[in-house]
Amino acid sequence: MDKSPIDELFFELYGYYPKKRGAAYELLVAAAFKAVTGQEIKYDQHEKGTYSDTPYQIDAIVPDVTGKNMVEAKDYTLDERKV
Repeated sequence: MDKSPIDELFFELYGYYPKKRGAAYELLVAAAFKAVTGQEIKYDQHEKGTYSDTPYQIDAIVPDVTGKNMVEAKDYTLDERKV
């Protein structure tokens, strides 16, 4: 499997590559939110929709005084795509 520049950065910081493609970026985003907010961040969660019972995979959940903020993160660097 090819490694993205984000995967390489993650390896430099943590010494291993995550198994799932794109997970390095998701984990780095969650770590950045933890560093900025000082809150415990939940990573790779499954939440039901507000208006349905459909479960959705959420990359990170950041708690705050109003409830929680859900984060979706995508690493498009390997495919050289723009968001």
